[in-house]
Amino acid sequence: MNKINLVIKQIGDRQGGQHGVVRWLMAQFNGIYFWKNNAGIRHNILEISKFPDMSLFKKNKKIFIDENLIAIFAGYEDTTLARVNRFEFLKFADKQYNIIVLRDPYNLFASKIYNWTKNSPHKRQQYSKKLKVWKQKAREVLNKECYFINFNKWFVNKKYRKEIISWFPEFTFTDDNKELVRGLGKSSFDKKEFNGKASQMNLLKRYKTVIDDPLMKNLIEDKEVTELSNQIFGKII
Repeated sequence: MNKINLVIKQIGDRQGGQHGVVRWLMAQFNGIYFWKNNAGIRHNILEISKFPDMSLFKKNKKIFIDENLIAIFAGYEDTTLARVNRFEFLKFADKQYNIIVLRDPYNLFASKIYNWTKNSPHKRQQYSKKLKVWKQKAREVLNKECYFINFNKWFVNKKYRKEIISWFPEFTFTDDNKELVRGLGKSSFDKKEFNGKASQMNLLKRYKTVIDDPLMKNLIEDKEVTELSNQIFGKII
């Protein structure tokens, strides 16, 4: 075989839940796959995967495996669909899914602000740049430019997770890996305390922890953020 059947490009944010979603997605996949985490938009992912050498590819043991179904999952962080789409992979794949995973801005930036303040205060200067990227992704979601996974809804709603899998014929719903904290990345607040019971993490009320921080106040007062967030997630604050 000289071609990959499927490429899944997932665009998200650091601390936006994209790691949890992609680990969950891979656990529902019916074939053999390679995952490139934190892919650069110029990365030659086919070369990185060493395909057609299959030594870096994995398979799920709990669901039916189609040995002829081969996929590459590529995760992109803190960027936009427009930037990722400048570099196409269809030259080596039969089919491609573009997916934006978006978390509401208040809880996303609460996690970022908490982490920046505690571990890397100089990174607080990235706030405006990160917010600009979030706004562009939100507009891409509202323009329906690709598949969209609402992280807030994915985190709490099994019916919604089942619906997501129904979009993709190469996947079978099992809900495996939903409760892995390690799949959610390194939580700024909870670390690994909730591994195996991730749904108990208070991910949808993080903003309350930093409500008095100047950056959070700026976010709350941003009318464009309010409008975009309300359209996508409903009222959060």
